Amino acid sequence: MKRYVWVDGTGTDFTNWFRGEPNNVKDSEDCVEYSAYTNAWNDNNCYISRSFICKAPSVLTIDART
Repeated sequence: MKRYVWVDGTGTDFTNWFRGEPNNVKDSEDCVEYSAYTNAWNDNNCYISRSFICKAPSVLTIDART
């Protein structure tokens, strides 16, 4: 299976592929997109423009005093 990484080169510690994905159709799907319809990930061609997902800490601290 292909190894997907963030643009900074760090690996992923979570995946949520839709069933049958990633399938790398025509050996041309090197990027990942999120589908709100399936609530899962799909691999797709990198030349297709999509919105982006930001990497965030797994735990967020919220100051309830503000």
